[in-house]
Amino acid sequence: MCDNTRFLAGAAREDVTPKVGTCLYGYVPNHHSQSVHDGLSVTALALQSESTKALVITAEIGNICNELCDELRAAISAETAVPFENIVISCTHTHSAPNLTGSEGWGEVDRDYYDEFFAPGAISAAKKAIENLADADKELYRQYSSELSQLTLQFGQNSLAAN
Repeated sequence: MCDNTRFLAGAAREDVTPKVGTCLYGYVPNHHSQSVHDGLSVTALALQSESTKALVITAEIGNICNELCDELRAAISAETAVPFENIVISCTHTHSAPNLTGSEGWGEVDRDYYDEFFAPGAISAAKKAIENLADADKELYRQYSSELSQLTLQFGQNSLAAN
């Protein structure tokens, strides 16, 4: 990284906790929440180097099916002008979130949750992360550049790998 190249970073988090009584993923069918112990969130990290922007989004849900993931990436791209292929979405694995997987034996995708809470929260976090872009600490980059150079981000393929 040249000293005159600007590296920007920004982050934001949104709450995506569903209503009490929502059916939860990963339990026996029709297991509904009875309270909220810890809320669920979506966190977005925006990165920019020169004219290239990227978003890394993490979500506290069990999983998300490919179709919804692509739908969300397209919506975020439309709202932020970050190219679809530069948006990565990852999920923690929790059984305390609604079903966004739709896998056999676990019921259908909770489309109401996706439309009402999850997608708006993820889009909002992504937009705020872009708005929060600011000069990243170049000294911090210098300290960790050897470790960072060993990582490969393959946008559009949802993979992180070490060289």
